[in-house]
Amino acid sequence: METPGEEALSLTPQEEQLLRRFFRRHALPYAVGLGAAILLWGALVLARSGPADAPGDAPELSGLRTELDRAVKSLTAASSRLQQLERSAEQTANSAEALHRRLDSALQRVDVLENGADETQKRVMDSVARLSAKPAAAASPDVDAMRERLDSIETRLFYFERALAGGGPGGPSPVPPASPD
Repeated sequence: METPGEEALSLTPQEEQLLRRFFRRHALPYAVGLGAAILLWGALVLARSGPADAPGDAPELSGLRTELDRAVKSLTAASSRLQQLERSAEQTANSAEALHRRLDSALQRVDVLENGADETQKRVMDSVARLSAKPAAAASPDVDAMRERLDSIETRLFYFERALAGGGPGGPSPVPPASPD
């Protein structure tokens, strides 16, 4: 920009290009370095300024800091609760796994008991079938002997009753002798 009373420099395009290159190569790095140093110095001054309630802080800024502190405490409590829930979920998973193993072993025992009960039932049914299929005559010699004695006693009783009643046709019949058993 020109100020009143100054004359404008007349530069050829080559001279203008030369001045721009010179500034980019030599002066620009110094300008960027100086700007970075100023920003770094400002950051250090702010970092050393101290706690949030330093004089000159706006009330909104201190309110934001207290909200930030509350949020940090809340996040810490939530993190602690989350860890407790994770431990509880892990314990629940372990308990469920143990119950599953116990249920499997109980089901295996029930299967064994059912198989044993089926075998026992089959043996009982076979025994009943064998006993009911046995002929009565082959039961035992004691039973046969008892039947013969009962038949003998029955026959003698018949003759005795006939004799007491006065006999039948042909007079009284004698009581047959006792069997030699």
